[in-house]
Amino acid sequence: MGKHRLIIALVVLALSIGSAQGLAMATDALPDEQWDLVTDQATSGQELRGFRVQENVDLPYSRMLGSDESNPGLPESLKARICTGARDAFCGAGASNFESLLEPCRSDLETNCLESISAISESGNVISGNRKGAIPKAGYTDFQADPDLNVPTGSTPSTWSIPGVTHGGGTDEYLVSAKVRGGRSDSSSKYRFYGYTIAIAPITEIIGAYTKPKLKDSRSRSVKYPECETRGTCGIGLDGMQYPKCASVDDGLCALRQKFPVGYRFKISIRLAQSPTGWFHGRMSRPDISLKTISSGVQVSIEAQPVMVPVVGVIQPQVSLSKEIISYYTEKNRGGFSWGEMGPNKIVNTLVFPDPDSQDAFDQFALWASYIKDSASASPTMWMVRTLEIPQGTNSCFSNPNILSGVVTTNSMIYSPGAPTYSKDSGTLDYKVASPHLTSAGQVFEGTYDLQIRSEVARCVYGFTDAPVAASVSIVNDSGESRVTSTTVTEKDGWFKLGAYGFTFSSPTLKVKLTQPKLPPAVVPTPVVAKPVLKSITCMKGKTKKVVKAVSPKCPMGYKKVA
Repeated sequence: MGKHRLIIALVVLALSIGSAQGLAMATDALPDEQWDLVTDQATSGQELRGFRVQENVDLPYSRMLGSDESNPGLPESLKARICTGARDAFCGAGASNFESLLEPCRSDLETNCLESISAISESGNVISGNRKGAIPKAGYTDFQADPDLNVPTGSTPSTWSIPGVTHGGGTDEYLVSAKVRGGRSDSSSKYRFYGYTIAIAPITEIIGAYTKPKLKDSRSRSVKYPECETRGTCGIGLDGMQYPKCASVDDGLCALRQKFPVGYRFKISIRLAQSPTGWFHGRMSRPDISLKTISSGVQVSIEAQPVMVPVVGVIQPQVSLSKEIISYYTEKNRGGFSWGEMGPNKIVNTLVFPDPDSQDAFDQFALWASYIKDSASASPTMWMVRTLEIPQGTNSCFSNPNILSGVVTTNSMIYSPGAPTYSKDSGTLDYKVASPHLTSAGQVFEGTYDLQIRSEVARCVYGFTDAPVAASVSIVNDSGESRVTSTTVTEKDGWFKLGAYGFTFSSPTLKVKLTQPKLPPAVVPTPVVAKPVLKSITCMKGKTKKVVKAVSPKCPMGYKKVA
């Protein structure tokens, strides 16, 4: 997804795109999970332009990065260094960061590890997974844990068998990647966790001419400065092939992606030294995410259904494209992946692949609509959750750095960056999505949307009290028409859980509205004042008689009380 904001230029050596006339798969018999759009079928000089939207299919690996500050005159793009551990010359001297694929836990006391994976059937039966191994068995840039600095072991994805839970590939084997990202600003501090990506992939293992990726820095790459800057090959880069059909690879081995089985929810539990904060985004439905304090930190459990997520990819001769598409890429100087030699008009073949959670993806999807024809190229199944980046200017209630504020999940191909936005005008939490209207099989694609938001965060946004809150979910389509779809709304254990299911695309806005009925003003009773009890006495002065009435009657001066 390119979310790490590192000094990094990943060289993608094997993107796959089909023929110049549009959408293509290597063979119709392949499951959608193995769909690929390949450029190596297109010869040089054809002057092609392509567009692809697909959730991240990069191969997973661990790595730790520091910086070489020994040469002040070295360009920043060449300073990035791969570290062997948190205390080596480049990571131990200053700022550094890591991406760690967690190992399975070896004991009940271990932390920063993958605790378990399981599947839950429709009847509620829980089937626990059994650890098998890892693919690859070891990575080139793995690193050891450093508990004193809060650095977990950087390992490789693990494989698990879930007995009887047979997926589309005919086996019960699954690959699990639980990645933690962290960093520190100087050598005197411990590392802080700031990002997470957790994914399950049904797999079958196949043997072939596969090579596990090797991350290199400028010390070991065959590039020269300044030429490398113009070619985009400075700094950190992957040496080797990318294999989009594989969830992970080892030398000679591919963990081939397969379709999730129907009728199961999947659950992962990990143990962390630090509790996740911010927001999560997921490719899943009806999630249940819980945090439990344990002696070594926190246990994070995530249970959810897999979902179908559309993918689109198209390539066309640039001469056949609309003026709007040409001007968008030329005026805004949009880059992409280029291959082959320039054509007769000095145009090079180019593929753009915007992140699914970006405004670029929305804009470009609309431009390519007539070529996509409102149909997905593939409709793979997924189960994945990751940390969201919160854009600047986000409502302060949503950006508390000390708590996990919420989880938003959808099967939409494109979705809003960051958390839902609060609209003061409508009083709603809005989340925009976009997808083709049809699946790759020609069926109407039905959307899912789940929002799990901490109760205190929701009340902060709306300024509510602790009194009960009502909620509704509505869908506003491209024409501005609003309708309520199949929804669920609950509040339990300090969380609001809201969901919408079965809505259709292309670009609806999902609106959640919370309301809290105002109580009538309290009626203050009028105080009842007791009337005083009067007493009467008779007073005499000579032959003159006088009756006196009062609470405490007294005879006037010169009079004497006689009765």
